[in-house]
Amino acid sequence: MERVRGVGPLSSAWKAEVIPLYNTRLHVRANSYFTKQDRISAVSKLGLYIHIPFCSQRCIYCHFATDTVHNDKHQLYFEALEREILQQKSVIDTPIHTIYFGGGTPSLVNPNYIPDLISFIRQNLPVVKYPEITIECNPESISKEKIDIYQKSGINRVSLGLQAWQDHHLKKLNRAHDIETFKKAYLIIKNSKIKNINIDLIFGLPKQTIGEWKKSLNEVVKLKPNHLSLYSLEYHPQTPLMGLRISNKISPISDSLDRRMYRLACEYLPSQGYSQYEISNFSLKSFESKHNLNFWKGEDYIGIGLSAASYFKGQEWENTIFWDKYIAGEIAPKIKISKNQIKLNKLLLNIRLNRGISSKQISQSKQKLLLKSKLIALKENRIYLTKKGQDLENQVSQILYT
Repeated sequence: MERVRGVGPLSSAWKAEVIPLYNTRLHVRANSYFTKQDRISAVSKLGLYIHIPFCSQRCIYCHFATDTVHNDKHQLYFEALEREILQQKSVIDTPIHTIYFGGGTPSLVNPNYIPDLISFIRQNLPVVKYPEITIECNPESISKEKIDIYQKSGINRVSLGLQAWQDHHLKKLNRAHDIETFKKAYLIIKNSKIKNINIDLIFGLPKQTIGEWKKSLNEVVKLKPNHLSLYSLEYHPQTPLMGLRISNKISPISDSLDRRMYRLACEYLPSQGYSQYEISNFSLKSFESKHNLNFWKGEDYIGIGLSAASYFKGQEWENTIFWDKYIAGEIAPKIKISKNQIKLNKLLLNIRLNRGISSKQISQSKQKLLLKSKLIALKENRIYLTKKGQDLENQVSQILYT
């Protein structure tokens, strides 16, 4: 869930740890349009996203391409992944710096599929010697044996989906774990040789109180993970969650309570050593998600698997969401992105970062409008979202897009 996937402040759709849906990525150009600070980070660092769509059960809020399928489909799918990698082999000439296994639940499948695929990737694609390799895991599918296999294969980062500390919230979300299962899974990872751990949390749950959210934050901080990703619950069409809302069986919390929960996190986590480097992401020093950070900076990425999206050298494409078509080898058409669209998309991504953007990236007229609305702040020729701007990031994006 950590991967980037969509648009919106603190949205569970923006997952790295991520990447289909909002797939108009940017190619950073080192010209006068960017400041020296921007050009320093303009060295291309390609990210590789691998989508593993299998789940033991479907969370009620999930709108990604997932399936509660059976083991007999796993081998067929991994064979299809290898075929797609070979299709990309002649195209990819940029070193891969990050690899991200997302889903779905990658930790659900036989753990040997993962190191085998990593070896296949290394044999056929240009990968740097020490890439950041992340795998998403759910607590109920974690074992010491799996984590050891992951670590030996080169995986050095785990993203663990908790979502809430209270069992009654986990049950309502149709999560397959309870808090005790999560604690056991976390300790297994913490005691392993993998020393970079992210935990996902969701706030704004139906009937969730500010006290419950505070407890979730407090308890998670006690565990001392390296990274935290926090998302506001979103109601997407054609999800069980939206169905419950339409039938009046649940009601969203108020916008004001949702923002109070977010502000609580933004104030509390820095006091505990977690720096906020992006609207939804907090980390201890030097433990930012390289994969996600490259996305926000506008680096190229390749998505492999069902529904996975890519942006590479000014072109974008997105794989089919249909199982039969993907297994049959359907190739997604590539769409060329204009230079103006590239600049705009980069702007929409960059502005979510706490490092800010160059004031040259926004016209004077739009700067005046955003400053008057107190959505941005201007300091030393760099523009930053204000607290109000973070809360209304979609509104900022709309102004920039027009």
